[in-house]
Amino acid sequence: SMVDSNAVVRKAISLNSSLTKLFGHSPLKYPEKLKAASPVTYVSSDDPPMLMMHGQFDTTVPSTQGKILDDALKKVGVDSEYILCKGERHVLKPKKHTGTVVEFFNRVFEFEPLSN
Repeated sequence: SMVDSNAVVRKAISLNSSLTKLFGHSPLKYPEKLKAASPVTYVSSDDPPMLMMHGQFDTTVPSTQGKILDDALKKVGVDSEYILCKGERHVLKPKKHTGTVVEFFNRVFEFEPLSN
């Protein structure tokens, strides 16, 4: 039997109380509000480079949402990098990821390493 993708989406949204808190009701009640609140709606080829680092166990924003945005950005040619941070939640451990962020900025802005 085929999977009812709408049912899957409805279940995912109903489990995500953050969206209900944001909208004050189920986001399915007004789909146009859901679309307006989604960054994917506003993706365009002139967007700046994007680095998304998402915690594997994030219960505030499902990690699949970051991947969807990354895919949409890449589809229109934007330099986008998505990293799933294993074992982490919504708030990442900054010291653990400093090198990744520095490397991204060095690449995107073509910074030259500082010499002493």
